[in-house]
Amino acid sequence: PEGTERYRTSATFDALEAFEREADERDVSMAALALAWVLHVPEATAVVVGPNTVEQLAPVVDALDLRLDDREHARLGALFA
Repeated sequence: PEGTERYRTSATFDALEAFEREADERDVSMAALALAWVLHVPEATAVVVGPNTVEQLAPVVDALDLRLDDREHARLGALFA
C-alpha cells in the first residue's frame, strides 16, 4: 500500500523474523506475542481487538496468559527500534 515504502526494509524484515522466532519459542502466534507486549505497556489503558471468529479470538486468549518480564519486553521492543 501507498505510504508503507519506508517500512519495507531489510531491517524491518529481520526484526519480523526475530519476532517470529520469539513467538515460536513460546509456542504462541506472533499476534499473541504482540498483544502481550502491548498489554505490558503501563501507558496502554486498553487494547482493542475485533475478532470475527473463534479462531481469531485464540491469539487474544493466548496473550492474556502470556507474561513478559521487563527484560523480555525491552528486548522485543528493541527489535523494532
